[in-house]
Order: sequence, then structure tokens, then C-alpha cells
Amino acid sequence: MALATLGEPEDMADLERLINADIERVRQGRSHVLEGAQRAGQRGCHEMVTWYVRSVFWLDPTSAEGVLLQLLSEPEYELDAAKAGQARWLRDFESNAR
Repeated sequence: MALATLGEPEDMADLERLINADIERVRQGRSHVLEGAQRAGQRGCHEMVTWYVRSVFWLDPTSAEGVLLQLLSEPEYELDAAKAGQARWLRDFESNAR
């Protein structure tokens, strides 16, 4: 969130790296659960989806659409990306209709 509020649009690549790391971490956590991992820290899969999707818009609203379209192909992010995209596109549509 700090990157989104204090960063510049040029920092979008850094945010995308954080998103990709989150996706990988969640996938690894789920795989540990499926393997029956019992050690602390291996079972949790707290996703940062909502925060990262919001951060994409805050950091650079202009390029947010491209990032959201990419995230639609990631099962961990597709729902939040679709909701955020729908909200944005609806606002744009309503603004243009006036």
C-alpha cells in the first residue's frame, strides 16, 4: 500500500513483482496444505489480492487496465481483478454518457 500511495507510475513493475510473488507464495502454501504439512507457517495462505488490486489503481490509474487484464488469467486474482475492472469501466461509461 505504501508503494501505491508514495510511489510513481514508473513503480508499476515493482508492484507487479510483488503480485507475482504473492501468487507464488499462495500456491506454495496451498501445495503444503495438500501435502499435509503440519509445521507452523506452512499451512497459511493469506492472500494480499484485495490490497494489491487497489494498489494498482492508486499507483497508476492509466495503466491499471492492462495489469488487471493480465491478472484475469491468474485464478488467485481473477475475481478481484474482474470486480475492480467492472467498477472502473462502469464509472468510465457513466462519465462518458453524461
